[in-house]
Amino acid sequence: MFHTACTLISITGKRFQDAGLRNLCVEADVVAEGSVSGIMDGRRYNRAVRFHKLMYEALMRLIWKGLRTWIDENHNESKSKVDSFFNGIETLYNNV
Repeated sequence: MFHTACTLISITGKRFQDAGLRNLCVEADVVAEGSVSGIMDGRRYNRAVRFHKLMYEALMRLIWKGLRTWIDENHNESKSKVDSFFNGIETLYNNV
């Protein structure tokens, strides 16, 4: 299972490194410049998993941030349901 995960990390790294993933690692100070090639090749498992978790979190935050705007522009009839959902989430967030 470990080697399969390393292969998947390697495929992801090779596929998206030219799309800016390599530069994003270094610019965000998540990974040192010398470790980027190991992450993209799937040889630095712990660092790669950490980086991919952080990327997932960042992308999900952008998606959630844009969801409300998209709902307002494209599905105005569902706005009240979405607003009540976000109010409930905000209440839960504040109580935690």
